[in-house]
Amino acid sequence: MQQPELGKKVLDLRKAKGITQEELVEKCNLSVRTLQRIESGEVTPRPITVKLIFEALGESFDKTMENKGLTLKWLEQFYIIFIDLFNLKTNTMRKIMILSTPLLIAFITFCFIGSNVQAQNPKDIENKLTKFNSDFTKWFMAGQIDSLGTLYHKDASLIFDNIFPIINDYLPAVTSREGILSYYKLYYSQNMFFTDRISKKIIFGDSIIIDIGILKMRNDSITKSGTYFSQWKYYKNNWCIENEMFNFD
Repeated sequence: MQQPELGKKVLDLRKAKGITQEELVEKCNLSVRTLQRIESGEVTPRPITVKLIFEALGESFDKTMENKGLTLKWLEQFYIIFIDLFNLKTNTMRKIMILSTPLLIAFITFCFIGSNVQAQNPKDIENKLTKFNSDFTKWFMAGQIDSLGTLYHKDASLIFDNIFPIINDYLPAVTSREGILSYYKLYYSQNMFFTDRISKKIIFGDSIIIDIGILKMRNDSITKSGTYFSQWKYYKNNWCIENEMFNFD
């Protein structure tokens, strides 16, 4: 379903159910202005946004798309399911448990092995990710935490599992770039550092990248090894981390 048909469908459904724009955006974590632009056909929302809107309106996303003859690519379908896990407004603890298991990484790796979707200039992107990972540890070790903000989308989400607990301040998940940086600063202030971040598998999509690798973190007395799972998004002519998970042994 393309614009303006999509926007008209959303508008008609919302009015038919007597839901105001303010009520709908609250359920979908959108701004009123964004919803207005969608309904007017000015912008085409991401698949996950469309899914959230239709579900908030009590409509089946898959059924609605099928009735309009739209068949999403396999990667897009999986992307919708995966990104929805990071929407912590609903079923928060259940989603954290799902995202906090090493089996998720194995499952996603297996699912993407057969994907034929290719990104533009994969070698260039691979080199950029290598530099990003190098900058991550370099900046963290140097205490340049604010510089890490250049790697993250403003609405990024970060989920931890088995990371070093900080008494009274440990959270299983953090949302927003500012929240992530605040959490990193808290770790740095207590002499906890990320020392290694090495990419092991990169999966290329049209507008997203999945980067899976290993990392190490240490404090004054112990070193912990683990894995990271990063979903990068192409945003404003640059790649940035939109969702990320750390899992330590």
